[in-house]
Amino acid sequence: MCVSFAGCGTPTETEGLFYELDDKSYVVTGYGGDDRKVYIPDTKEGIKVEKIDYEAFENSEIEKIVLG
Repeated sequence: MCVSFAGCGTPTETEGLFYELDDKSYVVTGYGGDDRKVYIPDTKEGIKVEKIDYEAFENSEIEKIVLG
């Protein structure tokens, strides 16, 4: 049984996230999906995700972002 406000298990990366490689880390640059809750992992392909671009979610209807 799992009792948690954040959910159970390890969430998976939300499909539709756009990334750019900046030096040695990834930057989330946009989102093209329909989910209103988005999970951004702490790594992608073994490389850290360290930044979210200022306007990455500007035209989306996201209600919640969960960081890894």
